[in-house]
Amino acid sequence: MLDAVVAFIKNIGNIGYLINIAGVILQYLILFFLYLFIYKLAKNIYRDLKSAKKVVVNNTEQLFLKVIVAECLVKNNLDEVVRVDTSLNIGRAENNDIIIASPIVSAEHAIISCVKGKYVITDLDSTNGTLLNDKKVSGSAVVKPGDEISIGPARFIAQGE
Repeated sequence: MLDAVVAFIKNIGNIGYLINIAGVILQYLILFFLYLFIYKLAKNIYRDLKSAKKVVVNNTEQLFLKVIVAECLVKNNLDEVVRVDTSLNIGRAENNDIIIASPIVSAEHAIISCVKGKYVITDLDSTNGTLLNDKKVSGSAVVKPGDEISIGPARFIAQGE
């Protein structure tokens, strides 16, 4: 009977040792699959980035406004050249990019924006209108380098790069 108890205790020791080995093997398997997952994820991200289309953000010639009459301008003062990025707000209110302090200019008078690679001036239903090359803009009109824009007493010449 004593021999049976000793054999049982020896087997328990061996089982504990085997359980420790199984635990270590399990930890290495989990670590292996974690690294395999990270590798596959990085490979897929790399493949997606490599095959992504290259996007041309803006191949349009940059437009600038040169101030030629500026006695009423509050912001972007005399003889300054103003760059038109995606849009440029013009009006009497303080939230505009170019502020014209004149009672004949509407609070939000006009906006110049880049639409499908072309610069467009839009009259925002102003009371006295916006002139492009001495013609009243009804709605929107394309602005090209050399064009003259008149808003109230202020006058601008559009220039390219």
